[in-house]
Amino acid sequence: LIVNEETYSFTGVAKRVCAEADRRKADLIAVQSHSKKGLGRAILGSFAEAMVQMADRPLLVVNPEGEFPRSINTIAVAEDLSQTSR
Repeated sequence: LIVNEETYSFTGVAKRVCAEADRRKADLIAVQSHSKKGLGRAILGSFAEAMVQMADRPLLVVNPEGEFPRSINTIAVAEDLSQTSR
């Protein structure tokens, strides 16, 4: 799904991505973060943050400025140990 984020709100795009994930029965949603900070993020919002709030399945957020490894051997997972995280 390719969406021009400047045309839509982050919430609207996140809803479309989640709907497409439902339609395709996706096991995981992967999105890219633009790593906006400070005033730019406060004014423009955060697509990745909207996805975190709306996604009903695992979400992988990748920083495009980072170097993605050729293979993944270890994955760090954060959880709050609540009943819903088990």
